[in-house]
Amino acid sequence: MVTPDAEDITNDARQLLRDLKRSEDNYRTAQTNALEASSDEEDVGTPPHIKALEDLIEKIHTKYQKLYAKITEKASQYMKDVNQALGKMSDYINAGKDGKIIFDKEGFLKAFKDSLSKYFDFNQDGSISPKSIHNFTGDDKALTFWKDKLGSGYIVRRGSSGDIEILPNSDAIKGIIDRIDGLKGESVKGEGIELSGQAFQAFQTAIDSQKNTVNNNVSELLERFRQDNSSFETLIQLLQRMTEDLYRYNAGYMNV
Repeated sequence: MVTPDAEDITNDARQLLRDLKRSEDNYRTAQTNALEASSDEEDVGTPPHIKALEDLIEKIHTKYQKLYAKITEKASQYMKDVNQALGKMSDYINAGKDGKIIFDKEGFLKAFKDSLSKYFDFNQDGSISPKSIHNFTGDDKALTFWKDKLGSGYIVRRGSSGDIEILPNSDAIKGIIDRIDGLKGESVKGEGIELSGQAFQAFQTAIDSQKNTVNNNVSELLERFRQDNSSFETLIQLLQRMTEDLYRYNAGYMNV
């Protein structure tokens, strides 16, 4: 399996958000068309059966399409920040003797944790407490829906405020920290530890595996969003046509 590059995933996310913006424009245009279809000098308000369709369209658009896009945007930013934090590793590497590498693992570990402090609390006992990347209101059905939709890459729970919280799964981050902590080498005073090129390469491979877990979680989320958004669009267009037709039918009936 080829792991998508973080930059490619970010570009995919941006394209999906642009697509959603076009959907938003189409949605507003359809609302205008429905209002024009319903306009009548003797207008007595929106009939209940048409209002029910309008409410359903609004719910799909705001409670699913727009919310889905916001969650995807926040998850993509989290992935980007993780990749950027790991990308700073080269700042903590120096050449050692006989082709060996000196790695300031303590300096890098601190920098890595600092870079991700808005996503996690790194506790003294070694545990990691994730922080919410997005909150929103929702009932138990919405909570169950998002738990199923987002999968194991994210934690979905009811927060203390009563809102639904989306948090990043900390397993990959814990895996990265454990591998940094567990890295052994000859101590070089004031610089870090000295490692053979082979040992450091094995370490980087292990780190990349954890990074790829984060990237794959976002890539899979984007693909689900792409598929679901297409279904949402089809359903909304169908409901909008039904709404416009019902308005025209009602107008014709009232003029009889």
